[in-house]
Amino acid sequence: MNSCLDLAILGLNKTKTNPLVGCVIVYNRKIVSSGYHEKYGGPHAESNAINNLKKTNPSNYKTILKNSTIYINL
Repeated sequence: MNSCLDLAILGLNKTKTNPLVGCVIVYNRKIVSSGYHEKYGGPHAESNAINNLKKTNPSNYKTILKNSTIYINL
């Protein structure tokens, strides 16, 4: 959860009235992807984390997601 909070703070002064949100995807006890709410009106933290996972693991991201835990602060 600390990693989520560290990510969330990256959106400071960029999300207007929206909350600061960070997200990590954990697979086999390791963080395999992350994301945060980068700007007002932009994608949510969890969408960014999933899209980052797709970019780094295009052939097996669905399997990873099925067997992962997603942590999000809010």
